[in-house]
Amino acid sequence: MTSLALSILLWSNPTPAKPSKAVEQRRQQVAERHLTEVQVPGEDLGGQRSAWVHVPDGPGPWPVVLAFHGGRNNSGLNMAPRFEPVFDEDVLLVFPNGGNRPPMNTGWIGPGFEQWGNDPTQDIRYVYALIDALAQRWDIDREHVYATGFSNGGYMTQVLWCNASDLIKGAFIVGSVFAKPVAAQCNPTQHHPIGIMVGSADRKLAADHNLSLSETTDLARQILGCKRKSTTTTLPDRGDQTEVTHTVWAKCDEDLVVELFEIENGGHFWPGHGSDDPHKSRDVSATEQAFRFLHERAGLPQR
Repeated sequence: MTSLALSILLWSNPTPAKPSKAVEQRRQQVAERHLTEVQVPGEDLGGQRSAWVHVPDGPGPWPVVLAFHGGRNNSGLNMAPRFEPVFDEDVLLVFPNGGNRPPMNTGWIGPGFEQWGNDPTQDIRYVYALIDALAQRWDIDREHVYATGFSNGGYMTQVLWCNASDLIKGAFIVGSVFAKPVAAQCNPTQHHPIGIMVGSADRKLAADHNLSLSETTDLARQILGCKRKSTTTTLPDRGDQTEVTHTVWAKCDEDLVVELFEIENGGHFWPGHGSDDPHKSRDVSATEQAFRFLHERAGLPQR
């Protein structure tokens, strides 16, 4: 074989490129957590959409918990590690992947994003399409669908609580208060319980487009017809630099409830997972409290 022919042969059969470290880590994460990716078809959903799913071992029909990641990324894989403590539950855990749109080019959009030329209902439609896609592959219980999320994912959770109340039967928000554009249009056709967990030192909550924490709980109480009377307890301190108070408004219409976990000196974190930052409380687990709330307050079946 001539040197020219050999060169052509080598060029036409190049050695496969070695996967990047990020790709390898992604594959490992998917394998370790037994996650399945589901594609979400539909027009005008913000590009090709998908989600990661953890499928339980038990028989269906399974209730569904949607866990929305924060902004500045578009992969539900970032939420999956936080929910490992509840992987044994008979729940279809779904980690939706955000879209690729301005201004962040990642994350979730809704009311307030019109100024960048976005359709504020796009991600709401995506969630409905996602549930349809899940139902085509697995035996799900459409009467028991819930939402939780962190930061921008908490924003998406409040958007659904306000605008998809026929689908979402309860919500638990972490690291987020109500955005003013969402609050201004929040008129759910059905009323469902809502839980909130925030840190007092979370600077991201103080943005001009957000309600204050007290305005957020006032709005939730008003929508659910709750009286002002509440009960507040302090959680046991594990010796960190935070203190957690748990406030419950239980005298609401239809036996509904609003719950608030306020973490004194707490920062912009998902408590109970990850780093040992002094502003990340060890006194409470966001994952455990989210599932406790959904079970006790929102009717998430427990088998």
